[in-house]
Amino acid sequence: MLALISQKIIEDQNRELDALDHNYTKYLEKFKLELIPVSNIRNNQDFYHSLPIERIILSGGEDIGESKQRDETERRLLDFAINRKIPVLGICRGMQFINFYFGGGLIKSIKNEIGTNINHVAANHLVEITNNKLAEILGNEIYVNSYHNQGINSVNLASGLKDFAQTKEGVIEGIYHPNLPIAGIQWHPERENQYNEANDKILNSFLNQTLFWKK
Repeated sequence: MLALISQKIIEDQNRELDALDHNYTKYLEKFKLELIPVSNIRNNQDFYHSLPIERIILSGGEDIGESKQRDETERRLLDFAINRKIPVLGICRGMQFINFYFGGGLIKSIKNEIGTNINHVAANHLVEITNNKLAEILGNEIYVNSYHNQGINSVNLASGLKDFAQTKEGVIEGIYHPNLPIAGIQWHPERENQYNEANDKILNSFLNQTLFWKK
């Protein structure tokens, strides 16, 4: 199964380079996903139109607005996915970009704007599954990692999207589109010590087109 995966942009000796965390390959290979990284800085960004792509993953890394090239690449990927009804999974920044794409906004600083004592940068915490049917599948709570300073709450969630996971302070950690096969999670299932049953269920649902990605 072929899956496109977006890459972050890093600065190296005054040059912009694409970069993809090897953890994605390590984690996703057990699901028999063949990843095709999408470059942000190639002449033909739409090369994938000719490939038999079955899934798209918007990866983490960087805040929205830091790289116009990456923002444009991921906008094109979502346009492509919607046009061809291809399932999309957003991870961390990827979830935030899905919200941004559909007209939502962002909390610029979770600590400053929500006033929570919970650290969302390089920390672990619980999220509550707010959808009763999903709670029966994933459990009422999931212990997740956290590597984000910005976030989403009910005020800036895009009107066309729904949430399925939140922290007790109201930071949204899981979203989905009710009519399109598009969903996102704020945590990183691919990172070390996060290989848990709930994450595997989410990835298997992404591949088999169940839960948020129903055919």
